[in-house]
Amino acid sequence: MEEVCCKFARCRRRTSSLTLPRSRLLPADLNKMHLTDHAHQQVMHMPPSQSGCSIASDSGSSSLSDIYQATESELGDVDLSGLPEAAVDSEEEEEEDEDLERASDTLLGRDLVRECLEKDPADRNDDDIEQLLEFMHQLPAFANMTMSVRRDLCSVMVFEVVEQAGTVILHDKQELDLWYVILNGAVEISHPEGRVETLCMGNSFGISPSLDKQYMNGEVRTKGDDCQFVCIAQEDYWRILNHVEKNTHKVEEEGEIVMVKEHRELDRSGTRKGHIVIKGTPERLIMHLVEEP
Repeated sequence: MEEVCCKFARCRRRTSSLTLPRSRLLPADLNKMHLTDHAHQQVMHMPPSQSGCSIASDSGSSSLSDIYQATESELGDVDLSGLPEAAVDSEEEEEEDEDLERASDTLLGRDLVRECLEKDPADRNDDDIEQLLEFMHQLPAFANMTMSVRRDLCSVMVFEVVEQAGTVILHDKQELDLWYVILNGAVEISHPEGRVETLCMGNSFGISPSLDKQYMNGEVRTKGDDCQFVCIAQEDYWRILNHVEKNTHKVEEEGEIVMVKEHRELDRSGTRKGHIVIKGTPERLIMHLVEEP
């Protein structure tokens, strides 16, 4: 396949030009969107003559054969021809209904995420950010980040799609200016020494959080069609992660870190600020709760 260099536009608070039709959505296995199961109650329609009846043998105890014979005898005397037929859900039908509900909820969730990603970052509102947060926290690339970092990254990320397999995204020794996270598909990195590395959904590659010039070590190409990414510009990536590092306070006891706090704005106006506990040992967290007024 002829190599085609995919020139990603720099992520300067704009959305990319997308060519995917609306029907092609984000991968189902990365969208665990509030799925709820609504099991149908199984209803048994009983003739009036059998409702609430009890069957017993003369001796006060009954065997399964006695019960079966008594039930069969009673049913033989009942005319059921005039009763309307009623549909009773089988277990298979219930499972099919549940599967349809799951599929509907999943498609709706993926569509909402796609819409949020396609928006210009400047146009995303709080609901959009919350929708992206709920989706992104599942990905390994965001797993070790605090909520505030993920929130800030969701506010600046843009959506990119590479349609064809075998497309070269980055050449060896090409200058880097983006941080990439794979949402769908996989990429293959061929290193100069011959080592080949495969990254898939949820993995990241590209720049590190620094303003220094960085270059790609190897060649990156897509392994399949419809590879989807979110991209964050180098300046934004460095600013967000560096800001958190500057505002992080580590509490140490006997040379060990027992608690990490972050100084942040508590509202969008910036008028309320305070320290938020990010993590800590169980003992130190309990002590912190007791110490708070």
